[in-house]
Amino acid sequence: MNIWLHGRLITLSSALLTFVLVLTLLPASPVRAAPLAQPVLSFDDPVPQTGGLDASTPQVSYAFRCTDGGVGSLVVQTTIGDLVVDATIQDATGSVLAWGTVVQGTPSVTVAEAFTMPADGDCLVTLSRRGDTAGKYSVRLLPGFAQLTVWDTFAPVADGLHLEWEPYASQNMTVTTFQQSLRIEVMTDNLLAYAIPSGEDLVWADSYIQADFSIQGAPSYFEYGFVLRDNEETETFYSVTFSSDGDYSVYYFDGDWVAVQNWTVHEAIDPTDMQPRVAVLLQDNRFLLFFNDRFVAEVIDANHYASEGLSGLVAATGPDQADTLTVFMDNVIVTRPYGLGTTAVALTGQDIAQPTPTRPGLLGALGTIRTPTPTVPLPAPSETPASASRFPARLERWSSSVPADIMGELNQAGAVPAGGAIGLTVPSSYGDTSNAGFSSYPLGQGKVFRNFVLGFDARLIYGNAEAGCGMYFRANDGSDTAMVFADGWALLGEWDAEGNLLDSSVLDQFSAVIPDVGATNRVLVIALEETVVMYVNGQLVAEARFTPDEGTVALEMYVPEDDSGATEQTYCQLNNIWLWAF
Repeated sequence: MNIWLHGRLITLSSALLTFVLVLTLLPASPVRAAPLAQPVLSFDDPVPQTGGLDASTPQVSYAFRCTDGGVGSLVVQTTIGDLVVDATIQDATGSVLAWGTVVQGTPSVTVAEAFTMPADGDCLVTLSRRGDTAGKYSVRLLPGFAQLTVWDTFAPVADGLHLEWEPYASQNMTVTTFQQSLRIEVMTDNLLAYAIPSGEDLVWADSYIQADFSIQGAPSYFEYGFVLRDNEETETFYSVTFSSDGDYSVYYFDGDWVAVQNWTVHEAIDPTDMQPRVAVLLQDNRFLLFFNDRFVAEVIDANHYASEGLSGLVAATGPDQADTLTVFMDNVIVTRPYGLGTTAVALTGQDIAQPTPTRPGLLGALGTIRTPTPTVPLPAPSETPASASRFPARLERWSSSVPADIMGELNQAGAVPAGGAIGLTVPSSYGDTSNAGFSSYPLGQGKVFRNFVLGFDARLIYGNAEAGCGMYFRANDGSDTAMVFADGWALLGEWDAEGNLLDSSVLDQFSAVIPDVGATNRVLVIALEETVVMYVNGQLVAEARFTPDEGTVALEMYVPEDDSGATEQTYCQLNNIWLWAF
């Protein structure tokens, strides 16, 4: 079948192309967990557990401690034999909270990436051999993502996981390694002092960083945390810091301090804790902050100031602080999404005057959107659907990480009915292919939905500027599509059973879509019988009338081909997928 997309005639195969799903987190009817028993897995142990699966031992379980709101990953690797491992993760009630996925092209590795723990309690990992495969394996839990990059105890160990920290001294600060810890001493007021390790392969994009801090003595005030995505050439970076006032902040420094998240008090931060563990999961423009393994807040950088860079450790004093601040750092852990590479660089450290504190407040407005350079004449970008609508033109809570917040706003506006509940959540999934046309991978293990609100963050990691990422839904004889493209277009489409894109579809360029490869767009779809609505980054971009049906949902991606039929390898990633069913 042929359709015109972006002014180009596209020939589509009726066959769906398969790609990798990193992690599917599915609601499931409660399954009684087996009694917790040894062996035990821990996020604090870098050494993996080992075992074997065969006909006599087809399944084994491991206990571990869940922390409310914590994020972790499971990695299982076959060390001997042809063993292929299936994995499930259950919470304290016995409900399945995550499934492991066998890595495409690497059947010896099974990963459950960045799953969120729903509550405190004893959780369970169950490993099962697939089919008649058998062999030995290693298994471990990691905080954050599934690829361990750094586990630095500041001991003299050459294991590839320790970093090199060069001593530094000025009239304002010192950096030294002392008794197998990193020590930063700040001798002046209103100063942010940071240390960055020296070495190679330390430029990171998406990553999770965690460290144990120990504040010495009884300073009148102290801050501690991280610098992230530091660029030494432009002298820019993010700072993510916690303080003795029980609050946190995210700033961007580009010669001036720009508040991404002003200082905000949070009950999870203990201002009296002199030995806290803090962490940040940084994914595209999202910062997830943790204090003593507990989730604190999600911060969105709507301006996308930086996409990659160096990471380091921070200690800072406040305005008019007369006393010296000494902070020790230990057990630095960095994890990254499974399979991603690194870039070699050389590194340094620095001190810099603090931003002027502003407490409290939150920046949430969308930053400036660049206009793409079209390769063919395009219509002027559309701002809202042409017809009048009962749906709000703009959502205030669109960036919230809590679906109930968005649902509350929609219900209050009269856009959706009351009631309903979460029917599907998937923290992260991705597709990687060079096959032309539309490719998809079903989510939800065959669950069907008819009336719902569907939300997800779409990001094209790499590919052609006309490539697109999104989801299809109500897939039965036909299906519907919500997709954004790297050149600023968006599609709200209806397909018939033969794969034809119907006239009811909306395909246009919208200013709400953040263009360019690497950009993240938050998409929201409302499907209520024949009415289907699409928001991008909180702005209503399309409203259509589709034939109502119930059906499955799937990740979907579009790979364009040039005039010679050539394509580029394309990688789409969806994060924070959720569906609220009525």
